[in-house]
Amino acid sequence: MEALTRAFLARGHRVTLFGARGDVRRASTRRGFEHDEQQPALKPPGSSMRRTPARFTETGLSSRLRVHHVVDRPASYGRIPGRAVAEARLSLRVAARVAAWLRFDPPDFLLERHDLFSMAGLALRRRLKVPWVLEVNAPLRLERAWFEGYHARVWDLLAERLVLRTADHVLAVSGPLKAYLSDTAGVPPGRVTVTGNGVDLERFARSESDPGLVRQLGLSGGFVVGFLGSLKPWHGVDAWVDVVASASRVRPDIRGLVVGDGPERDRMYRRVQEAGLGRAVRFVGFVAPDRVPDYLAVMDVLLAPYPRIEPFYFAPLKVLEALAMGVPVVTSSQGDLPFLVGQAGRVLPWHDRRGMATALVEAAGRPEVLQQWSSAGPGQVAGRSWGAVVDRIVEVGAELRRVLACTSRTTSRGHGACSRPPNPDRPATVPVDTSNHSPVSFH
Repeated sequence: MEALTRAFLARGHRVTLFGARGDVRRASTRRGFEHDEQQPALKPPGSSMRRTPARFTETGLSSRLRVHHVVDRPASYGRIPGRAVAEARLSLRVAARVAAWLRFDPPDFLLERHDLFSMAGLALRRRLKVPWVLEVNAPLRLERAWFEGYHARVWDLLAERLVLRTADHVLAVSGPLKAYLSDTAGVPPGRVTVTGNGVDLERFARSESDPGLVRQLGLSGGFVVGFLGSLKPWHGVDAWVDVVASASRVRPDIRGLVVGDGPERDRMYRRVQEAGLGRAVRFVGFVAPDRVPDYLAVMDVLLAPYPRIEPFYFAPLKVLEALAMGVPVVTSSQGDLPFLVGQAGRVLPWHDRRGMATALVEAAGRPEVLQQWSSAGPGQVAGRSWGAVVDRIVEVGAELRRVLACTSRTTSRGHGACSRPPNPDRPATVPVDTSNHSPVSFH
């Protein structure tokens, strides 16, 4: 959320985020939000507004950013199909409160992050008569079945198709995800745009590692193979341990650095101990976003051995951030990863753990290969700034506004209106429903 919101603001747009208090509070606590209540004018009953993040205030961008918490998210939704109904009802409550805020100042377009049973964007589209853009980061119907054990075939299929087919336009983070949306969910290809994820090119610029941090981690003199992420089942933690263990048998100077925390952390730790890597691998746990570049700079190679996933819909931020900093990536050949990594590392079949270990040994033993990979990294992400992502989103929204102006004309002489672009002086307001699937977040 933070990077994309900052990019919207830097482009001169006004951004308003809406969501449920439970999820937004957890996200804001991690991101440095202030929690003092404000009492704005025209405050709808039962809603509240939080101040903007301190870091936006420091950069002078806060005057165009507002965060509204409009409903309380329940701790539990109950059983299927009750969960589906409860999530849908909550999203409609969000929509009603958002509509109350926006009826006096309608936005240029609505940007909603897709949640499987959220009807917020659909309801707001009908109430406000403005374009509705749906951002999709994953095939949620499949993801819930794979990783949450959630199986409601009729309910989730109907909800997925209703929302995706009704949205004015859909944004996908990867090519395989666009194919899924078109082939499986039935969204016309012309209504899906691949925006990809972005990277903060200034924050993740190439830099030397901090010697003090290296000493603190006990990694001095070693070749550091890194892991960065939330340690989820789809991150391939077993493969990571196997590859590092195999490579360290050839190169005893190989060390491991695991940055992040999540449900697979304890199991990964046990696997590291069983593989005899207890002294060679450091677990850092969760680190503040501002510190991520410091830990990436310590890594000689980022290892991301994703298991087989079909469709492989990810556009991993950690891969983009590593490449921007000149950290080579060794990963599996799935989805958009071969295109993203290019010559800035090694891309191998997902099951080829021996090949990945060989790639690490080669990088550790041949400085010229490591330097070649490192030099290619920044060029792979040169056009993938968050600002570029925002420009693509705004372009989609502007075109939708133009089309809406044409189709809403009641006379046959409406062609002139079609040629007029949206008013550039009117800021774009971006409400985001985050009531169910995730905290306030765009990636």
